[in-house]
Amino acid sequence: MLDYGWMDYVSTLGPTVVALVAAIIVVVGWFVKSHRELNNEIEQEARQYRIEMCHSIIRFHKYFRDLNRDKQGIDVQDIKQPELFEEMQSNVLLYGGTIENELLKSLSGSFRIAAENIGAKNEAEALAHYNISNMANKLFSISVKILRRELRLEKISKRKLEKGIER
Repeated sequence: MLDYGWMDYVSTLGPTVVALVAAIIVVVGWFVKSHRELNNEIEQEARQYRIEMCHSIIRFHKYFRDLNRDKQGIDVQDIKQPELFEEMQSNVLLYGGTIENELLKSLSGSFRIAAENIGAKNEAEALAHYNISNMANKLFSISVKILRRELRLEKISKRKLEKGIER
């Protein structure tokens, strides 16, 4: 019977163990890398959807702001405003966060009240129009801030953002 010492085992099994450990490290590295790449792709896709959501909010806000600037207000005959609102609403419901969804819910309620009281020139209609303007401005402001943070762009002061809204 042959008597193998500790050194004999190390010299014969050492290269095999090293190769096995190296193979395990490579396989684990592949899994980690593929997982990170998948997460990165998901984040990029989510960012694109958030950008799309912000564009729809900006389009609605710009159209609504122009109506208010021209003193036209909400018009039942207007076809473009409901289309822009529906597009914004579907994007916010799908891709928006809690804050955006709460503001959208308030905005929808104010539009409903304004539609029910259109032409009545009462307190409910005036308050609904004020709330619509206020909620649209807040939704615009918050979505721009969130988007800029996601894109790692410079923060904009509240004063500068409000100045941009007034234009």
